[in-house]
Amino acid sequence: MTIHSLKRIALVAGFAGVALPAMAQEFYVGLTYGQAQPSGGTEHAITSVYAGGLFGRSSIAYGGEIEFSIAQPELMDGTTRLRGVVHNDLGGLGTFATLGLSQYGLIGGGQANGVNYGLGIDYGVTDRIDVRLEAMRDILWDADDVNTIRLGVSYGF
Repeated sequence: MTIHSLKRIALVAGFAGVALPAMAQEFYVGLTYGQAQPSGGTEHAITSVYAGGLFGRSSIAYGGEIEFSIAQPELMDGTTRLRGVVHNDLGGLGTFATLGLSQYGLIGGGQANGVNYGLGIDYGVTDRIDVRLEAMRDILWDADDVNTIRLGVSYGF
């Protein structure tokens, strides 16, 4: 097990330790597919898995997400994001904004850390399944910034 894997496990455990005791009103897992483009490079396809929880008793909810990309050898050696989420439920359709931390594993070793922010919309296809469209930017301190547009599907518990 690599140090990168241990960091991911620690992030998941930390997120679960905060989110689960707070009794999220909605817990979800999902999969996204999109296009990521470093500011100094070419566009690449990227796939990610994520999990999150939302809390709140009105149309405005808040929570957190953790996300892991599936390694893309031509772009990076995996990405981890931990993000805060504010969600506005408009009755079937929702809008959301995110802000968080990013960690990119770099090809050839090392990592680049930074912050991320994003805006998106989601639509409830059923009571449990949502689809989402999101635009996101990673501002990295040790590498080129990355812009991402992606589609996703999530399953709520």
